[in-house]
Amino acid sequence: PNAGTDVEEQALMRRGHMGCAATRVPGGYELNGSKIFISCGSMSAFTVVTAFADLARPVETQMSFLVRRDNPGMAVGRTERKLGQKACPAAELVFTRAFVAEADVVFAPDAVDAGGGLPFGAVHDTLLSDVLCLSRAGVANIATGVAAAAFELAREHLAGATFQGAPLRRYEWVQTKLARMHRNVEVARLVALESARANDLWGPNQDLSARSAAFLMRALPRPVQRLVLGPLLATAAFRRAAMRRRFTPERLAQVARVSAAASLAKTVASEAATENCRIAMQLVGAEASARGARLEKVARDALLLEIYEGSNRINDLNVYNRLLAADASEVFAR
Repeated sequence: PNAGTDVEEQALMRRGHMGCAATRVPGGYELNGSKIFISCGSMSAFTVVTAFADLARPVETQMSFLVRRDNPGMAVGRTERKLGQKACPAAELVFTRAFVAEADVVFAPDAVDAGGGLPFGAVHDTLLSDVLCLSRAGVANIATGVAAAAFELAREHLAGATFQGAPLRRYEWVQTKLARMHRNVEVARLVALESARANDLWGPNQDLSARSAAFLMRALPRPVQRLVLGPLLATAAFRRAAMRRRFTPERLAQVARVSAAASLAKTVASEAATENCRIAMQLVGAEASARGARLEKVARDALLLEIYEGSNRINDLNVYNRLLAADASEVFAR
């Protein structure tokens, strides 16, 4: 709750106020602390929880755990009353001496052995980047849909709207607004596709997008995938092999490229969405703000896009740090 966006950037974690601690106990770990704004946190059967063995050294001691909904010591706190995107509720999760068995540890500092001998910080930074590359690409896709929805609703309204006896669409100032909205949709779509392409070619989806993996997922019947392939992928040996493959020098060098593409897509598409909503509200007029109007809902849904999965300014800094910084001294320097 007190860490904010610091949790999304390794370079900022040391300055953040981390508050969820993992304490070693016989047979596993004990979690104490809370999390806020957890998407579907009040509904999910399982939650991946990040906690720290030492709150003063979060980068070096970060751990992730798979926590079941009925886990003793885990409780759902407040469910937020949201302005928009109500189909995805956000909740507070509270952990009070919540025990997690050793088998449910997803990621821990001893994973460096599976990272080909890399320092834990490098492994942690890469996996954190992988998660954000996928989630920020997802936000870009949502934003593209919102931008397109606002555009189509504005066009739908203008099909029958008139001003001083003439169709509104004949006025040049309206035409320039529609052209800008169309441009926003096209640009948002392109950057979202580019981010997805980067994830597939060089990022966290690279192995899943390989021809062999795609063939197996298409060719094997679902029961075989569940009963044979699933247990194989869950073995410690396969996990170690996958981690070593993920942390080759060549693939690590591509992390910056994929991360920057995701941040760029997220910022461009989200700002396109909010601008299209603003233009659409101007074109439609007072009836657009009526509670229950489709455009009013789209405009409310758009407001979150610029601040979650890292605010747009944090994402701008990520683009700079990943691609444009002269050296490490410039990365979140102040």
